[in-house]
Amino acid sequence: TRLIPNDSPGVGPVPLYTRLSAGLAVNTFIANALELEVPADIIAEFTGIRNDSRVRRIKRGLTLEEISKFDQL
Repeated sequence: TRLIPNDSPGVGPVPLYTRLSAGLAVNTFIANALELEVPADIIAEFTGIRNDSRVRRIKRGLTLEEISKFDQL
């Protein structure tokens, strides 16, 4: 079990799994689906996201990440 620092004063490290959230899991799923080139509207429908702004935001972040690879050439 991986331990991470705790924000509460006087409390030691806590297991990582206590800090993970459903939102993080959804964002990870969306990022992986976009990497696999699943269309954004299908991702939004599958995840139940009514407004696909989160999908667009993650897609934009991944795009910027990929484009930044040109800076390393």
